[in-house]
Amino acid sequence: DFTNTGELEQIASLAEWLHAYPAEHKVVIAGNHDVTLHPEFYAEHWRRFHPAPLDCVRARALLDEASCTYLQDGLAEVRGYRIYGSPWQPSFCSWAFNLERGTDIWEKWQAIPQAVDVLV
Repeated sequence: DFTNTGELEQIASLAEWLHAYPAEHKVVIAGNHDVTLHPEFYAEHWRRFHPAPLDCVRARALLDEASCTYLQDGLAEVRGYRIYGSPWQPSFCSWAFNLERGTDIWEKWQAIPQAVDVLV
């Protein structure tokens, strides 16, 4: 997680830090507390986290401005390494990017390519 509960200020702070960090490549995935990066979940549960809904489109755009590669069920090649990133985890306390154990999570995990060097 890089936020407490998806606050835009915290995403902006991470984006600023990533932009300034002197690495050539930076790869990021969301965690289960980064609720504004899971719009479908957030649309249903925002009241649990914030007094007014935050802008999920803006949350995602902040990462696009961060000079990083954001992976959500995606693959990136960095210096010849194939990196696959996915935020999904088995259900835990009704947070973002949770799927039920069994078929739901198994299908997500089956989508992970066999030929990856780094799984995040």
